[in-house]
Amino acid sequence: MFSSKYCTKIQIQYRKLNNELRRITEKARATWWKEQCDELKEMQRKGRHDQVYQKIKQLSTKKNGRKTTAIQDKTGTLLTEPKAVLNRWKEYIEELYNKEEKPDSVDIDEECNTAEDQGPDLLTEEILLALKEMKNNKAEGPDNIPAEMLKGLDGKATAVLIDICKTIYTTGIWPADFVQSIMLPLETKPNATKCEDFRTITLICHAAKILLKVLQKRIEAKVDAVHFLSDDQFGFRRGTGTRDAISTLRVLTERSLEVDRDAYVCFVDYEKAFDRVDWKKLMRVLRRLGVDYRDRRLIGNLYMGQSFTVRIEGEDSEAGIIGRGTRQGCPLSPLLFNIYIQELLNETLDNVTGGSDRWKISAGYMLC
Repeated sequence: MFSSKYCTKIQIQYRKLNNELRRITEKARATWWKEQCDELKEMQRKGRHDQVYQKIKQLSTKKNGRKTTAIQDKTGTLLTEPKAVLNRWKEYIEELYNKEEKPDSVDIDEECNTAEDQGPDLLTEEILLALKEMKNNKAEGPDNIPAEMLKGLDGKATAVLIDICKTIYTTGIWPADFVQSIMLPLETKPNATKCEDFRTITLICHAAKILLKVLQKRIEAKVDAVHFLSDDQFGFRRGTGTRDAISTLRVLTERSLEVDRDAYVCFVDYEKAFDRVDWKKLMRVLRRLGVDYRDRRLIGNLYMGQSFTVRIEGEDSEAGIIGRGTRQGCPLSPLLFNIYIQELLNETLDNVTGGSDRWKISAGYMLC
């Protein structure tokens, strides 16, 4: 047994050493932070704002503990080697987006030569409005440039960005970065080891989203002008969200019960619907709706030229090929999907019935 006097002496020594260690670590921490800040200042002085944002993200990102990357191949064998896992993900996504049946081209109607068919030039105001409406705190795409940086550009830099957008629109040629995307798999089930038990989120360049948002507004105006989307189509539309559909369904059901009539509801789940859009059919619909040639050309070139890489724990796979479907993370995708699914519904109903019966089927189908 130690005497109380000896224990007190040990405690005093411990506190002394602990305080000394704390002073050393705090000093080292302060020195380290000073070095990081000096490095950021130097990057900013050299105009390397992309490196500044990347460094800040690296310093502020919290590391979490769980990192499960193992995945099963087609035969059920569990892959754990990082390169094999990346290759398996690339293979799965290429199969999902039908790489083997990618069309050689999409029908953009190359014989469109009149100024009226070409459509109006891109306006500076359209670009500035799209830039202003971009959301903050979104992950960067392949170019590692955040939306906040684009929105914070000064007059001269903004003018260069506007010039780039107008050149892309005039020529129809997308820069390589703009057609690339990064896919990140996120598990939907605990301890998932099958690709099917994950969903992917896609990161694309924020600079590309500026032009895509302009196209979105232009095509929306064309679609609304001809009233192509039926009033009973809910989702991805202003003023007609899924909550409105649920509310309408509830009212119809309650009124049916009040008069003692049966209510029949059919739910149709489109499996991987966004990933199965046929580009050729989509382009034909856009042309029939009167979408301008240059708008359709940009969309067609974007889809035909796109590629992807899968990123896991900071490592990227080789570039993969996509042969169908709408682009994840693209502002245009919800609108294009609505147009596509409306066209499929119209074709189906034309083959089934006509007149007032068509309206009844349409309302019931889209509502549910």
